Amino acid sequence: MSLKQCSHLKIKPIAARTYSQYLKTLIEIDLIKFERALVRGKVRKFKVA
Repeated sequence: MSLKQCSHLKIKPIAARTYSQYLKTLIEIDLIKFERALVRGKVRKFKVA
């Protein structure tokens, strides 16, 4: 569940950094790839590797 979904449902994830740490691990083991989206801010597009 993404951080946005958690905030919409008004629930807290196990830890505030859990989602980003999980994504970082998936990127490090090459299961997903990301690229920056063509909009302002820290928006990324993810693709299954």
